[in-house]
Amino acid sequence: MLIIRTTLVFLVLFFVTSSIHSQNAGIITYSTTTKLEIKLPAGMKVSGMMPTEHTTLTDVTFNESASLERVSDEAESEDKEITSDDGRIKMVLMDSGIDEKTYHDYKQGIRIERVDLMGKAFIIKDSIRQVKWKIIPEKIKYLGYECMKAMTTSEEGQPVIAWFAPSIKTQAGPGNYGQLPGAILLLSVGKDKKQIKATKVVLKDVGPIDAPDDGKVVTQKEFDLIQKEKMEEINNSMRKGGTRIEIRG
Repeated sequence: MLIIRTTLVFLVLFFVTSSIHSQNAGIITYSTTTKLEIKLPAGMKVSGMMPTEHTTLTDVTFNESASLERVSDEAESEDKEITSDDGRIKMVLMDSGIDEKTYHDYKQGIRIERVDLMGKAFIIKDSIRQVKWKIIPEKIKYLGYECMKAMTTSEEGQPVIAWFAPSIKTQAGPGNYGQLPGAILLLSVGKDKKQIKATKVVLKDVGPIDAPDDGKVVTQKEFDLIQKEKMEEINNSMRKGGTRIEIRG
């Protein structure tokens, strides 16, 4: 009898430990809808409807100490093209052909981002932007998880509201938002500027999470300068004649 009881206790402890561990790693799929404010170049006229919002689907693979966000395998590629009435200028809202990733190491406070700029890959290494959250004593149930409310302000001064699940033990979230004691499942920026919601949570062992390294390594300051120079090249091309502008979604 003693052996049987010991075995039963061991089995109970095994299942409890496995259940707890499963809450610390997995994949969260996020749907992000952003309101578009497209300012057309001077003199450009477009017939027909302009897109008012854009939705993307991303997967965040996470564990207790790190996360990696990339375009979801479930995302449907749909490039939207806007052409001026005279045919001289084309703007393309692109979903496809980009392997952009954002890696966060929460223990070391490091953010590594792989971005595509005009067909060239860059690896931007920087520290994680510290978010000053204020946790509010409000709770909701979402996707079967009890979520707590937190508030902060974006870099543009917009109010940000997040709902996070303390039972999913990670600091992960969508985009550059995270650092809460639980995974963010819902997030809004501004009144209706951006709405982000988790559509699926799969808790499982994901193994080690590696940072992207396939691109030219630059700092955020260096990348901002390169991006500014590329935009000036585009503006110069527009002055000389027709051009194609790609707006990455």
